[in-house]
Amino acid sequence: MPVWIVYFALSFLAIDVIFLGMIFASRAAAVRKSRIMLLHKKAVVEASAVPGDVRERIYRLRIKTAELFDIYRDLAASVEMPEDVKSAFIRIFAERRVAAHLAGRLRSSFKRRRAEAALKLGFLPLPETHRALEEALVSERHYYIKVYIVNSLVDTDNYAAIPYIIQTLIGAPRWYREKIYGIMEQFGGRFHDFMLQMGSLESRELRMLVLNFAAFFYSPRIKGLLEQYLQSDDRETALAAAEACRRMYPEMLNSEYYLKSRFAEIRKTAIECISLFPSADALEIVLNSMRFPGLSETGISAVHRMIMKRHELLPLVMSRFIGESNPVLKNALARVLSIRIDYLFIKLRHDSSDSYRAFIKEIILRGEARNVISFLNINRDSGLEGVILGIMLELKDEGLPGINEYQAYLDGRILERLGFSKAKPEASGPRKEHVRRGILYGLLGAAILIFPLIFYYSSIHGEGITGVRDIAVMSIRGFNRFFAFYAGALNGIYLLLLLFSFHASSRQLRQWKARDKRLLFKKGMLPSISVIAPAFNEEATIIESVSSLINLSYPDYEVIVVNDGSSDGTLRRLIDWFGLKRTATGFAAGLETGTVRGVYGSPSIRNLIVIDKVNGGKADSLNAGINFSSKEYICGIDADSLLQSDSLLKLTSPFLDSDTETLAAGGNILPVNGCSVDRGHLDRVDIPRKILPALQTIEYARSFTAGRAGWAYLNSLLIISGAFGLFKKQQVLDMGGYLTGREKYGKDTVGEDMELVVRIIRHSSEFGSPGRVSYVFNANCWTEVPEDIAVLRRQRNRWQRGLLDTVTFHVRMAFNPRYGAAGLIAFPYFILFEIAGPWIEVQGLLMFFLGLLLGMLDGGILLMLFTAAVLMGLSVSIVSLYILERGGRLFPLSGIVKLAALAFAENFGIRQLFSVSRLEGYIHALRQKQGWGGMVRKGFRGDNIRKGASGGPA
Repeated sequence: MPVWIVYFALSFLAIDVIFLGMIFASRAAAVRKSRIMLLHKKAVVEASAVPGDVRERIYRLRIKTAELFDIYRDLAASVEMPEDVKSAFIRIFAERRVAAHLAGRLRSSFKRRRAEAALKLGFLPLPETHRALEEALVSERHYYIKVYIVNSLVDTDNYAAIPYIIQTLIGAPRWYREKIYGIMEQFGGRFHDFMLQMGSLESRELRMLVLNFAAFFYSPRIKGLLEQYLQSDDRETALAAAEACRRMYPEMLNSEYYLKSRFAEIRKTAIECISLFPSADALEIVLNSMRFPGLSETGISAVHRMIMKRHELLPLVMSRFIGESNPVLKNALARVLSIRIDYLFIKLRHDSSDSYRAFIKEIILRGEARNVISFLNINRDSGLEGVILGIMLELKDEGLPGINEYQAYLDGRILERLGFSKAKPEASGPRKEHVRRGILYGLLGAAILIFPLIFYYSSIHGEGITGVRDIAVMSIRGFNRFFAFYAGALNGIYLLLLLFSFHASSRQLRQWKARDKRLLFKKGMLPSISVIAPAFNEEATIIESVSSLINLSYPDYEVIVVNDGSSDGTLRRLIDWFGLKRTATGFAAGLETGTVRGVYGSPSIRNLIVIDKVNGGKADSLNAGINFSSKEYICGIDADSLLQSDSLLKLTSPFLDSDTETLAAGGNILPVNGCSVDRGHLDRVDIPRKILPALQTIEYARSFTAGRAGWAYLNSLLIISGAFGLFKKQQVLDMGGYLTGREKYGKDTVGEDMELVVRIIRHSSEFGSPGRVSYVFNANCWTEVPEDIAVLRRQRNRWQRGLLDTVTFHVRMAFNPRYGAAGLIAFPYFILFEIAGPWIEVQGLLMFFLGLLLGMLDGGILLMLFTAAVLMGLSVSIVSLYILERGGRLFPLSGIVKLAALAFAENFGIRQLFSVSRLEGYIHALRQKQGWGGMVRKGFRGDNIRKGASGGPA
């Protein structure tokens, strides 16, 4: 046995022991530091609370300057500090020359140091701070650091810096200007006074600064400017003026004049503003506008808002509908009235005249069947039901429109009374997962033949060996050596990725610690987000998941839950729990999706929207959510997942640390099995009790912390988990949304998350639009993982088919320098180790057992295999756990020990099961087998197991 193999094995064993010890040591050090910090903070607070010389009492505590500054920052960001206490801190820092030290770091050649210094100086309102920041603002080259400098200038009330700040806007990128607009709001009246002395606003950047300021600061002088800019021929200027009017001076757009604007956005804004002043005249204006193309949807929402504010306007709408001759407006009015079908039906109790019955008939004929269905299914008044069904029976003979929808979704008892037969709900149509089988057969042949060819030319061909036994011995030994090198190469790549991951995670931790949390909640600092959660048969978990989403800590976001034709009580639970009502919310985007049956909103939770649609699969549901979204970014999340309250903040805050636009970002995924959840919040984090989900915990830690963090560092991340992925909405729209058979590519996939990321990278490379795909290792999302082997195998089968589909669909990117690191590094890795890997691993497993059975493996080969496949893999898992724990103490110490043991044990069974499942996925892809497969949902609480499906059966 070669000595080097022994040393190699011992070195990785030492790595495992060292990093496991480091996990415990770092945990103990972090706990100790946290306790000391808490004691010091308590002492500072107590010293500050007593009248007298606060400065002297704080001095006597003998706290190090850096620690004292951190305490001061925490207090300043979380509480309103008395002026004498604040002054005491500032005097201490002035005496200790903290501002001078930070001013020196502002001139550092390292961007990180300049950024951190700029953020910290915002807490020190001193003359030397102002001078240093003003000088740095002029000399700084990176715009994201300029944002930090401007923020500190504003936080320290340096009004004299306004001219310097304004100068940076000229010729600056749009994203920078928008962030500065938000920061400048803090100056309020001071900026208003300066603005009035600015004179000419010929520069577009200055004009947009004033218009954005006008959107939050009331001023008669500004109001006059807005009237002028509303008439501008420049679209950006006119729209910014209209938005300012909508926010602060809606009465300015309460006029028919702006319904004739050349810009469609201003016409729609005018309709919104008119609807804010509901009256008979305003109603007439909005109704007349609905005749024009493009204004019908906006008008329907506006009329619905008006009659909800003033119920006495509803009879006017009814009268207008009866007398209206314009078919476009008549149909629009029918849609408005069908939303209030509950009121119209209830009125039948008191008015069953022929004229009113005729009116109801026409609403049913022209309105939306789903509103009638919704009312009839929840109505419990048998007398009223009889009257309505009598009207519908009359219409049945006349040809009731939407008959298929009634037959599919009406309660069976009502259908029986109508004499209708029950029909199946609208089908999503056959899936079109057309994997390029020719490429797969080629890769399969290469994976199977690679070793025989190598063996032939290196051994048999070279030495002329012909004996069957000699060939068998050399083949078995040779393949096991080959497999040892293969496993070593795979784990070696993972260890290399871990180095990059360690560096990236350290940088993210430093940035998060240095971050001024107040800055994150300032207008325009972080992008607005539409969180879209597709749900199919998620009754067991839906309330906890949605509760976690609507309680996130984030400045500007909305939650869109898409019920993808669930056959259980998912929709009913949502309606009952959150008190949802049907709304007239329209959509702006135009992605083709399955039919939307209804849109629901909550009067008390304004940022929650629930969409009910026919089943179409996860990608189709995400596209439907995008259609109804109103924010800058969309965040796809599984409906059986929970986000920690600060996950979105951690996911998006790195956007502030680069001048390069982020096109997509992914967070960390961890199993929620074993955790305690109460009303959507994680009360306690623990390792799953059952072995199978516990094994997946260590697998998730390894694949996300080592794999995705490392690939993101190399700017070649190809996968963002569908359970928690963020994408720039406009980029997704430009590419046709998630891949479905309904959209422009005419193709479905079960790997919609990876496919979209690859398409984004491909699009940005081909069209020269710079951007990055990032990963944040401590932005945590907790999801339910399978607890049954059969379900787990179906899941891994599906993942493999999604991978194969994506790689073959975008195969031109492989080995292509046009696509940078993604084409030259990531694609070859996925082809060699993720696609061909299962075949090589299964062959290796067979040859290993055959060699053991025939006694053809010596100690050297066994140790090589053990070191490459087990010890190196164990090192990857332990180091991944160490990096994960640095982001926050997630698991109890007993859980860490259990995970370390499982990291060793998983090499003897579960990894081989994963390889077999992936191989099955390969075979199913060759056979064009489609679909998602079933998933069992236990739910976040209780022991009852309920059945559902992951993403729908489509």
